[in-house]
Amino acid sequence: MNKSLSRNTLFTASTSGITLVFGVLQFSILSRQLTLEEFGSVGLALTVSALLGLLPNYGLEMFVIKQLVQGKDILRKAYASILCIKVIFSIISLLAMYWYVHQSSLDLDVFSFMLFACAATCLSFVTFFNSVNKASQDFHVETYVTFIQNFIQLAGLFALSLILNLGVRDVAWIWLISRLAGLGLSVFAFQRSPYGFSVSDPFFQSLSFEQVKDVLRSAFPFAVAAIFGALYFSVDTLIVAALSSIAEVGLYQASIRLITPLMVIPTLFMTAFFPRIVAEASSEPAFLPGKTTGTSNLLVHILLFVGVAMMLILIVTSPFIIDLIYGKQMAATVAVFAVLCLMLPIRYLASGYGLILVSNDYQKIQTLGAILALVVNVVLSFLLIPKLGVIGAAIANVATNIAILTLYLVVVRVKLGTTFLSGLGSSYMTLMATTRRILKTRFGN
Repeated sequence: MNKSLSRNTLFTASTSGITLVFGVLQFSILSRQLTLEEFGSVGLALTVSALLGLLPNYGLEMFVIKQLVQGKDILRKAYASILCIKVIFSIISLLAMYWYVHQSSLDLDVFSFMLFACAATCLSFVTFFNSVNKASQDFHVETYVTFIQNFIQLAGLFALSLILNLGVRDVAWIWLISRLAGLGLSVFAFQRSPYGFSVSDPFFQSLSFEQVKDVLRSAFPFAVAAIFGALYFSVDTLIVAALSSIAEVGLYQASIRLITPLMVIPTLFMTAFFPRIVAEASSEPAFLPGKTTGTSNLLVHILLFVGVAMMLILIVTSPFIIDLIYGKQMAATVAVFAVLCLMLPIRYLASGYGLILVSNDYQKIQTLGAILALVVNVVLSFLLIPKLGVIGAAIANVATNIAILTLYLVVVRVKLGTTFLSGLGSSYMTLMATTRRILKTRFGN
């Protein structure tokens, strides 16, 4: 790995660590300050708002990175169209949240859910601006923004818990304030990047309907994959809410909120590797029968190793983890958490192969996989949740990830002529050499 790749990986790993540590601390406070029903309400609000936030995201993060890495500076002229799309879709997502709360049979606070929806909208703009920062190799910006947002959330929860009885609406306000702070920092860094702009730039005034259509059409495969990919991981929470009580949602969310930060790890590794993989795919086919690209192989091997290691550690320590973070009142969620941990190596490996397919212009396969996964998850959730409760939802989630990984492995083997074993020895040597270099740098001979 060259220095830039190592540096990017360091920042992405730092971002992942920040998300994981702060997320655990935040929900530990919430579990002790809120009732189980309120905890479930917060978890449901975050889930629904995150899903609706995917609409203004529209897969633009990967689209922007891929275009800029390939040297398509013409994308700067499309910024006005991109922002127009995000504003329109943000309004639609807010209206959808209002509709969801009103039609739900659960006793939900409309104002709190709308605050969470506004926070998710802000985060979608943060994601867009950071995608440009990543394309210009400014990975540290995302790390700083992530830290600031999470620090505000944790400090806000801790401070308010000391002076009043924390409620759902208080949590919603804290989340919105943190996202606004992150948005401000992201915009500041974006304007200073080589691809940044100001509203006074001439091209920013050149908004056209045709340009909007071109961006929508070009980013559509990324949008569908992102939306369906998130749906198949989150739809079970919505089904639990529809078929059960808000307290059951709370129990399920206690587990899923520990797993969700871990899902950031493959995404951040993929973001670090993505520019280099795209560059290799642009210069020549990344995969040919009997020939593979070392960077792509290295990515999937690292992801599987990390996933298996984390799965084993978390399953063995799950009773201790749940008791430490949530206390005795959440003991019922230990079994759910252990089942969900089984998905980690599966999800990590599938994420890596999904990125490889996108890099080689097989976005349609990733989209098909996301749709297939959503169908499998919905069917299994409706079959298992009424019989097994939240354990059934966890089993459905694991089975869904197995389905999508199977599809990816088949397509990679048939279309790209490679398997997981391809380049395994080379990846091992690369990792060993990198480890020796790090140890030598830190501890000398």
